[in-house]
Amino acid sequence: LVLGARYKKRLSLLKKTGDGESQTQGWLIHADQAFELVQDYQNRSAIVTKFTKVLQNQRQLVMALKSFSFWNGVLVPWITIVATGCYIGLAGHLVTEGILSLGSFLATINLYKDLGDRFEGIYNDFEALSEVIDPLSVLTRQFNLATDLPQRMEVHDASTEYVTNALASEFKSTEESIYDGYPIKMDQIQLSAAFSPRDGPAKVGALQDIQIPQGCVLYVFGPHSSGKARFLSYLAHRRMPGTGRVLSPPHLRAVNIGHTPLFIKTVSLTENLKFGINDSYPATFENPLCTPDRIRRILKRLGLESSWVWEEFNQEVELQEVAPAPRQGEDDDVDMDPEGEGDAEGMDPEADDAETWDHKISHSERKRLHLARGLICNPEILILHKPVDEMDEDLK
Repeated sequence: LVLGARYKKRLSLLKKTGDGESQTQGWLIHADQAFELVQDYQNRSAIVTKFTKVLQNQRQLVMALKSFSFWNGVLVPWITIVATGCYIGLAGHLVTEGILSLGSFLATINLYKDLGDRFEGIYNDFEALSEVIDPLSVLTRQFNLATDLPQRMEVHDASTEYVTNALASEFKSTEESIYDGYPIKMDQIQLSAAFSPRDGPAKVGALQDIQIPQGCVLYVFGPHSSGKARFLSYLAHRRMPGTGRVLSPPHLRAVNIGHTPLFIKTVSLTENLKFGINDSYPATFENPLCTPDRIRRILKRLGLESSWVWEEFNQEVELQEVAPAPRQGEDDDVDMDPEGEGDAEGMDPEADDAETWDHKISHSERKRLHLARGLICNPEILILHKPVDEMDEDLK
């Protein structure tokens, strides 16, 4: 009973400590994302004060768990000592009076000790189990969340059937690819606009049998909050419509260039630009989509040839061309400096003080590099959400 009660108490403390860790990590992410806002309003004190309280609360939870774990560690040995002492006190006179043999007396003491060791092992197993129960419960909840995978599989099968039926029923000229003639079809899509406090509930419109031919540029325009972004999300298959479906030939790759530019800060500028290249064709400079000349042409068209981006890209290209590529079958983890005399890559003490490309990039450059990455990827369907709204007129 005591062990069961202590086990439940430990589970409760572990849950509180885990929630505290999540809250602390959440505040770290929040502070990182809101850094520019804090800078603009010169209000670091508010973030620091709140984060200090979060850390203090987390420290109290951790100390409570450590204290509880310490006393739990000595609980079973103390129970064993008390039980053995009580037995010696109560049964000792039976040995002196000859009622109980000395062998039976010592065997019983050993039995108490053995039981204590067994209970201590059981409790240690309970402690180890309690540490994995909460993560397992979180994973179980995640694995059982509803997904739109069945709906996506149904749409994929319908798209495949759409192209298959078209191939069977139509004859195309051999002068052009027969796959280039099948449009993207949107049928019975219910398009809802954003809720407006002035106009009341969201207005819903139906997209009846819209066909988007390949090789065209489609402009989507309309008043604010009229559902343009939702339309693009359906076209990019980022969101599945509640009614109707979007049918596009399955062999067409679709890339969505969102309004907010996003980059991976832990990799180089060149690796960010080549991020969208299909893994089936390595994103090296031998790939025709990733040749330095092609990337330079795209950067030049976006007005980046006179900025630091141009120099950064050229420097990274030179480094990759100079660095010897590993031969097939070689282990990438082989130590090339067995004597330990050279500095490991990325361990230069002055590297931490150097300004990275992500810190040098301006907002306008960020938008243009965001667009350049999509153009380098060269998909069959390129979906752009407000791609040039923050560029100057000449560049537009």
